[in-house]
Amino acid sequence: MPSKNSQPFPLPSALRSARGLRANPDEKRERKNSPRSKEPAPLYLRVMTECALPLGRRRYAPLVLLAGLLAVGGLAGCKRASPEPTPREGAERENKEESPAAPKSAQTAPGSFPAPEISWTKPSSWLDGPKSAVRAATYRATGSAGEAEITVFYFGPSSGGGVDANISRWIAQFQGITPEDAERDQLTVQGFRVTTVRVRSGTFSSGMPGGPTTPKENYGLYAAVVETPSGAYFFKMTGPKDTVTSEEKNFVELLQSVRPRS
Repeated sequence: MPSKNSQPFPLPSALRSARGLRANPDEKRERKNSPRSKEPAPLYLRVMTECALPLGRRRYAPLVLLAGLLAVGGLAGCKRASPEPTPREGAERENKEESPAAPKSAQTAPGSFPAPEISWTKPSSWLDGPKSAVRAATYRATGSAGEAEITVFYFGPSSGGGVDANISRWIAQFQGITPEDAERDQLTVQGFRVTTVRVRSGTFSSGMPGGPTTPKENYGLYAAVVETPSGAYFFKMTGPKDTVTSEEKNFVELLQSVRPRS
């Protein structure tokens, strides 16, 4: 810290003028007679005037001068780093920002799946059930033993898992039933390979994967995987074993009606 008798750093007269400080008489006469007296203060002095902290005492002038120079350099650097867009670029940005969004019907909602690319004929005695994002169709078949549910799942190309993995999962939904206990068959429909699996009777554990299940005794299963170029389609019928047995013919007719969507 400088002593009281030390000479302070002389503050430039232009800076004193920009800050409204009083200059000594000699400097006033010199500035009045100078041809540059009417010129505006240099940029670094104006930056120092606007951005620097109040000077207070003159011994802080070197720090203020350094801060002003750094501020000018920083502003110049920012301008170089962010060049003004050309007219074409600016127009493209505006058009992109102001372009309307696609209609909701044309957008793919999160969790949705593509529409099936095959079609089939529903047996006339079956009733329609609710659809969902992954259920292409849901049907209900009535019977004296109770109602059977028929579902058609489609998850899109290369999705839904392989044939063996799905058949093993379906069999595992029946307590005490092994893959050897289930009946498997294969046929070709309209050039599509169809693999079927049949469980005659067992205790079926229904429910969402990972959630609580409700065991249902004397249930049956008839299911199939239809392989197409657009992905696999999963047909599945579960219900009381007597109802599944009575609807077996209708289920086979459903599979044989599969064809490319026109």
